[in-house]
Amino acid sequence: RLDFRLVAVYGRAQLGAHSVGFLWRTPVRFIPRPEPGEYAPYTVEYFRLVPGDDVLEHMSSCLHTTTEFFELLPDEILSIPHEPGEWTVKEILQHITDDERIYAYRVLRFARNDPTELPGFDPDVVAAHSGQTTDPSLACSTSTSR
Repeated sequence: RLDFRLVAVYGRAQLGAHSVGFLWRTPVRFIPRPEPGEYAPYTVEYFRLVPGDDVLEHMSSCLHTTTEFFELLPDEILSIPHEPGEWTVKEILQHITDDERIYAYRVLRFARNDPTELPGFDPDVVAAHSGQTTDPSLACSTSTSR
């Protein structure tokens, strides 16, 4: 038996010179919190950070707030690292977006029962070649990848 729930979905569209946000509710499959042994031990802290049992609902509810938060930050906060040698907010956001795209591809491969071994990736190499897009398009890109 599949369990479906209604989830709020947020999106953005460019209409001429205006960026418009929209919200709708759609049924999605409920995916319960994984049990110990179903994930790598080093990832346990990430699962602890997600409130409740519905990860998809949490991601959906955070999408609007996160996108607007990054769109409102001035360039000097986005582009300057907190400490020398650390990543900037732009680089962190790009890293999150890149990771989500890579993991989405992996999920597709698992869903299609593709037995081919998946290669790892070096986040520093990926970040070095990210091209760092402009602030609004980076926030939109993050929203689109989710």
